[in-house]
Amino acid sequence: MAGSSLVRLQKYMAECGVASRKKSEELISSGKVKINGHPASIGG
Repeated sequence: MAGSSLVRLQKYMAECGVASRKKSEELISSGKVKINGHPASIGG
């Protein structure tokens, strides 16, 4: 997509006020964050 850039999920969560980047990473790693019904993962 022209003009779009990727943003790490934990950064996006922090910018939206969900949690800090570190806490967001912990939530993602523990399987508490889902995208379209599937657990999110870091790095991949």
